[in-house]
Amino acid sequence: MSLELDKINVYPYILAIWTDHADFVTQLENTDLNKLLEVRAFGPAGEYHAYRSDLGQADFFVRVIADETEPPANAFDENQYLDIDTARTAAAADGWIYSTGGGRYHLPYDGLPGIHKLLLITRTYFEFDDNGVARKTDWRLVGFAKEEQYGADTK
Repeated sequence: MSLELDKINVYPYILAIWTDHADFVTQLENTDLNKLLEVRAFGPAGEYHAYRSDLGQADFFVRVIADETEPPANAFDENQYLDIDTARTAAAADGWIYSTGGGRYHLPYDGLPGIHKLLLITRTYFEFDDNGVARKTDWRLVGFAKEEQYGADTK
């Protein structure tokens, strides 16, 4: 399936992964697609996930999840701290967020104060087999939150 930019660009957050870098963008343009391997456009009510295994593939595999802002009964949300080197990010002051491992990326977040307490929210979907054993069936990105919204013991 080809990418539907009109459906992607309505989401509040877009994570695009190209052959040479990954970044959060505010819009995905036609000119950005040659090296694009994966895109996750997401927000509290759903995610548009498209991916291809290599650039030789013309079409993308597409999966769309539309659900409520609260997790349904067969899902749970987790809050993940982002890898942010706050000292290097503040010293550079160039608009990039630097990770402790040396990478860099942008975030759809305004302002540096408190950025080290920024969380990425993921949602994991599961189902039970005939023996009552749960297994993960899918996951998606939901959004961002600040640690203060969840308390210091966030996992």
